[in-house]
Amino acid sequence: MVTRCSPSPPPSAAWRWSRASPSCSRPWSGPASPPVTSPAPPPPWRTSRRSSSRGRSRTSSSSSSGNRLRTEGAARGARRRRRPRRRGGHAVNDFTPSGHVTLTSDFHTADGYVGAMKGVMLRVAPALRLHDIAHDVPAQDVAHGAGTLATACRWFPVGTVHLAVIDPGVGTARAAIVVVAGGHAFVGPDNGLLLDAAVAATRAAHPEGLRDPVLQAWRVADHPHLLPNPSSTFHGRDVFAPTAAALAAGLVTPDAVGPPITPIALPSTPAPAPIGGHLGATIVREDAFGNLVTNLSAWQLAAWSRGRPVQVRLPDGRTIAVAHTFGDVAPGTPLALIGSEDRLELAVRDGSAGASLDLRRGARVQVELAAISGR
Repeated sequence: MVTRCSPSPPPSAAWRWSRASPSCSRPWSGPASPPVTSPAPPPPWRTSRRSSSRGRSRTSSSSSSGNRLRTEGAARGARRRRRPRRRGGHAVNDFTPSGHVTLTSDFHTADGYVGAMKGVMLRVAPALRLHDIAHDVPAQDVAHGAGTLATACRWFPVGTVHLAVIDPGVGTARAAIVVVAGGHAFVGPDNGLLLDAAVAATRAAHPEGLRDPVLQAWRVADHPHLLPNPSSTFHGRDVFAPTAAALAAGLVTPDAVGPPITPIALPSTPAPAPIGGHLGATIVREDAFGNLVTNLSAWQLAAWSRGRPVQVRLPDGRTIAVAHTFGDVAPGTPLALIGSEDRLELAVRDGSAGASLDLRRGARVQVELAAISGR
């Protein structure tokens, strides 16, 4: 007589859950088929899971277990239902926090203001990852801060919260706001500081272009993480920092901080436009090296020039060549080129265009067709 284990049942058998425990309970001999044993009752976790999702039970289970599973199923259903609403084809409140927060301000670092904001954020959410963009923005220069934030924000992971404080109107009726765009959230004063960055983030998220990009904004009115008795001179610490931290940690959602609002925009800069035989552009910022950044993008220039050589004419009538890089010209020579922001910039090799060309923000220059020497 030979003792054998009964063969494992096929995968489709109703009792496949018991395949890890083959039956060897009694011997058998001869050509007859081994006896088929009745399957043991299915384990409660298997049938309970089915009953909670399908609304019926194949085996009995304790009422407490059933209630618990029904509650968990309802919670899962609620989570599935809480998807972002959509308006015009774009998600409303489409922001999932990543735990990253950037800081931009005109506070510099000689005082403790930046450190105070970081301390408040880490008290709200100790695991946050904090990144400094710039704190040496010229004092109260909202336009400069807007350009600085717009330059850097789109290179951070989607889900980053960007905290920016250049706030000459602190303590007044101006609102504290949260703006969501391109999967990023922006926190700061409602003085135009955040909108250029919101547009940049939207364009980065949708390089194919959007006819109607959605920039959503809410006024910060109340949430549990705001500091009590906020200072009238330091909303960066008492209002913006805890709001940014709570958003980045997922403790509040953008639409939970207060009512929706239409944010204020900076005074508009004339858009680049062809005038006669040239293309007008405006200087919008001077960077730390004295390079003058214009509002003319690389694609606008390419679409207008169609591959033809161009030059830039300054307000005083001088012309400067458009080069590929600084090394294309001799030291001390002015040039124009497409910078890292994909915009036309005026520069001086080994020097400052702002000082050498005597141009400031708001000055207008003309791009015109011309032959470029040496090409």
